[in-house]
Amino acid sequence: MEFRSLSFKIISILLLLFFINNSLICQVQICGDNPITDCPKSPNCVSTTASKYSKQKLALIMRKSIELSKVEIKSIMATFEEATLAEEKTCYLHFTFKTKIGKFVDDVEFYFDEGSSLIHYKSASQKGWYDFNANKRRMKKVVAAWKEIY
Repeated sequence: MEFRSLSFKIISILLLLFFINNSLICQVQICGDNPITDCPKSPNCVSTTASKYSKQKLALIMRKSIELSKVEIKSIMATFEEATLAEEKTCYLHFTFKTKIGKFVDDVEFYFDEGSSLIHYKSASQKGWYDFNANKRRMKKVVAAWKEIY
């Protein structure tokens, strides 16, 4: 009788570990790796994942679910009339900005990292070398708006 009880406990523990492991794998597969690439050598980029110190910014703290955080980021981005949502995935948002002068296009990306409860971002010009700090100023406004929410 003790052998059956011990076997049942071992099998139960193994099944529990199997299901926990599979649920963790599913969570990783939902978001995957951070799709935000490093900033180019040109000075027209800021990012939370930049390798160059002068382009690095602090990530936003995510205090709610990914879904609610995405809604809030979209509402912040809606305050910029030049912003257009170009792509949306489970843990990722990509906006484009068309500048008024010269019609240059900038990309703003957000990656919602549930594991670290951080929102990483990158704002960069698609072409050109200098942007008169437009990307830096834009993200300062986004960060300020995010801090007002929290």
